Order: sequence, then structure tokens, then C-alpha cells
Amino acid sequence: MIILFIKLVTIMIMFLKHNRNNKNTLKIKKKIIESMLFMFFCTLFTAAGQILFKLASFNLELNFISLITNIYLLMGVFSYCIALIFLLIAFKKTEISNVYPFLALSYIWVSIFAPLIIKNEIMNLNKWLGIIILVIGVALIGFNNVRGEE
Repeated sequence: MIILFIKLVTIMIMFLKHNRNNKNTLKIKKKIIESMLFMFFCTLFTAAGQILFKLASFNLELNFISLITNIYLLMGVFSYCIALIFLLIAFKKTEISNVYPFLALSYIWVSIFAPLIIKNEIMNLNKWLGIIILVIGVALIGFNNVRGEE
């Protein structure tokens, strides 16, 4: 979460510094940054939904009454709906190739927050290495897409 915020601030500073006179470039980069911000919230709500689905699975029975009364399941579906709204807004603002890689951040949020909420979830070295690789990959793709739109 902190890394994404730092990346967004860095991108904002970068395009303000290098393109003060080019209004068209500023508009494009502003849309990309707005899209990244919407994707940030999309990934948080997606991760919340996934954790809520896991919590729902503990008491899951495959009958209609059980499904509609499982509060974790309902909250997970609602969280996914909110994430979808953020995703659609991000897609509307810029190209899909600019923002879709950020969806991988939802795995990071789940890996970090699930052990805090769910007792039998653990973080190990392999998961931390995977998170580092994901962050680097998302940062490289996002940086490349922002610079490539110039």
C-alpha cells in the first residue's frame, strides 16, 4: 500500500516536472494517475471481498437460506461490486494495459491482511518473495506505460 502511494506521488512529480508546457500530455498523464488511484481502491475492495469469502466458507452450507443469510458472503459480494465500479471507472479513463497490471496488488493485500484476520493463514518467506516480485513487476509495467504515453 505504501509502495503504491509512493509510486503515484513519484509519477505525479515526474510528469509535472517534465511536461509543464504540454497540456495534452498532462491530460493523458492525469488520466493515468487517476486510473491508478481507482485501481488502488479496486484492489483493496477485491482483497476485502476475497478475505470475506474465506470467512464465509467456514460456515458455508449449499442451501438457499444459508447462502442468503451468510453475512460474510453478502459482504464479500458487496465488496466485489464496489471493486467492479472502481475498475470500470479506471478502464474508462485510460487504456486497459495501463491499469490492469495493478489488479495483481489484490494478492498482496490478501497475503498481508489475511493472517491478521484469519487464524490459520500464515505468511512465510516464499509469500514475501512473491510479494516483492509482484510489486517490482507492477511498478515496472506501470512506469513503462506512463512513460510510453508521452
